Amino acid sequence: MKDNKDSSILVVDDDTDNLVILLNLLSNKYKVLIAKSAELALDILQENSNIHLILLDIKMPKVDGYQLCQQIKNDHRNADIPIIFVTSLNDSQDEAKGFQLGAVDYITKPITPEILLSRVQTHISLFTNQNKLQQTIKSLQEREQDLKIAKAELEKLAATDPLTQLHNRRFFMKFADNEFYRFKRYQHYFSIIMIDLDFFKKINDSYGHLGGDTVLISFSKMLKDLIRSHETIARYGGEEFILLLPETVENGAIIVAERIRTSLEQLAIPCADSIIKVTASIGVTSSNTKDKNLQQIINRADQALYQAKENGRNKVTYQQS
Repeated sequence: MKDNKDSSILVVDDDTDNLVILLNLLSNKYKVLIAKSAELALDILQENSNIHLILLDIKMPKVDGYQLCQQIKNDHRNADIPIIFVTSLNDSQDEAKGFQLGAVDYITKPITPEILLSRVQTHISLFTNQNKLQQTIKSLQEREQDLKIAKAELEKLAATDPLTQLHNRRFFMKFADNEFYRFKRYQHYFSIIMIDLDFFKKINDSYGHLGGDTVLISFSKMLKDLIRSHETIARYGGEEFILLLPETVENGAIIVAERIRTSLEQLAIPCADSIIKVTASIGVTSSNTKDKNLQQIINRADQALYQAKENGRNKVTYQQS
């Protein structure tokens, strides 16, 4: 049997002769700690977190082995440590009681060294392997959690416009497709708002792309502050933005669009030593029973946006089917 000094055994027995016998049998192969009472045994367990096995006598004064076993098993820090009763009690009922209290084995005195050493090695190996398995499971669970977090982060990145931190077009189309399906099945109407910042090229020409980015970021922040939590907004492309308003028809959508237009009109965007003022043209439409797909609704909102530009910009235009 190989030396296993990394494994610690706690021997609990009030009889000095028994302690000496067990110490002589085990100390060449294991680190052995001894206690002559339940109180001392609990103190040792409190101070040592690396006990691999407990050999426990039953007949002890004050607190017997059964009671100590129960106390050990009730402590979550030590509950998994295997306990072998080593006792002169050889009645089957005594043995059964030991197993009922959580012991893993029961050895009667006088001790047969080969049997004791074999069972000690078996239960230490089982305990060590169990701990390794638990550590592996814990490590896998932690890795799985890390992967979930990473996956969520990647999904967020894949759905987010990096400049404005709004949803991107890809995410919006997937979300809006689901809303269109809900509309066709349950007749839950919704509206689409398309927004185009007026004369955005002139902003880039006058203030550079940094100024243009500042406008896009400021406008996006304003939009997020204006819309409600159940409404969805995305950067559709360049200086174009798109909103989906669930459970909203013409009048409600126009009110939201006008609120956006007037808020932007009043917005002063600082850029270097200048203040940038910008307006937007906005097209609005709502779903109707004639719509065969989502793209029809988006095209209609885009046509309304075009009309807003034709009508002088900084306007809201609604287009019906």
